[in-house]
Amino acid sequence: MHMKKYSGYILIFIAVLIAAVGCFTAYYTNIIIRTAGTAARSGDGGQRSYHLLVAGTREDADFLQKLYEGAARAAESYDAAVELLTPTTLAQNVSIQSLLDYAAYVCADGIIVYTEDENIVVTEPVTVRNTNVAVAVVGTDNEKNGGVYFIGADTAELGHTVARTILGVEPRPNIIYAIENTDKNKATVRKMLAAVRETFVPPYAPQIRILSGKNGAEPGGRNQRIRSEIAEMEAGSAVVCFSADDTVFAAQTVIDFNMTGRITIIGLYENSETQKYLDRGIIHTVISVDAEEIGEQAVAALFRRNGNGYEGHPAAPTIRVLNGANRR
Repeated sequence: MHMKKYSGYILIFIAVLIAAVGCFTAYYTNIIIRTAGTAARSGDGGQRSYHLLVAGTREDADFLQKLYEGAARAAESYDAAVELLTPTTLAQNVSIQSLLDYAAYVCADGIIVYTEDENIVVTEPVTVRNTNVAVAVVGTDNEKNGGVYFIGADTAELGHTVARTILGVEPRPNIIYAIENTDKNKATVRKMLAAVRETFVPPYAPQIRILSGKNGAEPGGRNQRIRSEIAEMEAGSAVVCFSADDTVFAAQTVIDFNMTGRITIIGLYENSETQKYLDRGIIHTVISVDAEEIGEQAVAALFRRNGNGYEGHPAAPTIRVLNGANRR
């Protein structure tokens, strides 16, 4: 009688275990399907000694492509295959944590993660083999990140570059509007603005006004208020944007209100849209970093990891100042 009772418990346990495995597999299969459209491997498709991932969200697809190209080029020296994971549409976006979980699921040797969200905490995922996946974070760092390698441009130097660009505008703007259109990187934006202010020396002391908003706000929301502020700006004012999305948003707003040539737009980071508006003269300057160079640095960092962490620090990535005359 007891044997039958125990057998029943065993059968129930097995059934629950099978269901859990099924759910687990379905979850990760969903991620694989979402990323399959843009997955790519370096080399000729043969077996490699190491497997690395480059991952991020759909909004950063252009930057991630360049990051991947640099990583794939550097990976050749380590006999490593590199896979690029980006959803094909915004609707298919997955969280950074899901991408890290996926790296653990496939037992990757390392993952390069791009995020502009300073609120995200990143730690090394642990595989089913009880090994850690090495992680290099690109973009925005979080002091709470545990045991990962950060690669990014120096925030103060970016701010100084913005200020030097403004000093080169003729006539110099009396009012500078800074668009803070997201809650993801407020601390980073404030540090950059502090660097902008300290670069200016009397008698030049322009007003700096912050326009706060939120990406993706519906008409009538905070984005609409920023549009209204831009529409009322004095001719000769400057608008500084701290993301590629905000730069495009500002350019489109200037076009909508027939203000082309009256407002100087300076943006951080580039994509295909910012390049289009740069070529048309809607955007004055785009300040960016060399994503391919960062990809190469990230791969080198992953392979320098040892039992005590990551050895050394890379040189700060090259800051590129692009305008209609020098864009490459």
